[in-house]
Amino acid sequence: MRLNFFFLTFLSVLCCNIVEASPGNKSISINGSYNGKNLIIINPIVNDKFAVESVIVNGEATLDEIKSSVFEIDFSLLKLNIGDTVSVDIKYNSESETPIIFNPEVLEYKDLLVFSGVETDRKAEYLYWSINKTDNIEKFEIEQFRWEKWVHIAYVSPKDSVLKNAYQCKINPHCGKNAWRVKSISSNGNLSFSKPAKYLSRTPEVNMNKAKITDIISFNATTMYQIYSDKGEKLLSGKAAAIDVSSLQPGNYWINYDNKTESFKKK
Repeated sequence: MRLNFFFLTFLSVLCCNIVEASPGNKSISINGSYNGKNLIIINPIVNDKFAVESVIVNGEATLDEIKSSVFEIDFSLLKLNIGDTVSVDIKYNSESETPIIFNPEVLEYKDLLVFSGVETDRKAEYLYWSINKTDNIEKFEIEQFRWEKWVHIAYVSPKDSVLKNAYQCKINPHCGKNAWRVKSISSNGNLSFSKPAKYLSRTPEVNMNKAKITDIISFNATTMYQIYSDKGEKLLSGKAAAIDVSSLQPGNYWINYDNKTESFKKK
């Protein structure tokens, strides 16, 4: 009884019908979307025979073993892709109880966010991407892989498209291997990530002036930076060719810049 109630709760989400298939037979059908999981069917017995007589998926008879009190409809054998439409028709003996689809929620339609065309231009001045929809997206966050972690670069509003559902963001590569990704943040807090866009930069490496540091840290070029205490607390961050560190107490610190992590001592 509990399983029947569970099944009925999904009738408003999934299309499910019981019809007279032919004299002596009925069928139960369910339509939905393939999400990587199989359906489990509870198969009643009538007159020492199992009720289910055949299973049709997308118009093709399956090879599933249906002569069992519980069996699985194995969608992996059908070479389906995630998100593909699935139509299942289960024919059974009309004299038996109705078979129970134990887990109809596995075919619930998912509104998937798909990134495409995530790439940079030839000089890696801009990152470009497209998505299949913008519903419920609150913002995009652009991240760059620096200093062995993903670092925030910028936010982009879903309203700021250059074409329909197509976007771009200004970026700045460091020397050597670079990677950027797009993170979508929905209004309910769900996160989706694009695959990284990679770029090999020929930009000369940035170096820090390691002379006695009192009030200023200087570089030979503008760079992103982060300064941490020796206890791991982030104290300063930004983008510059010189950093005013006069507010820091004398002591030992860590600095991330360009694609490097180094220590320094403030006098």
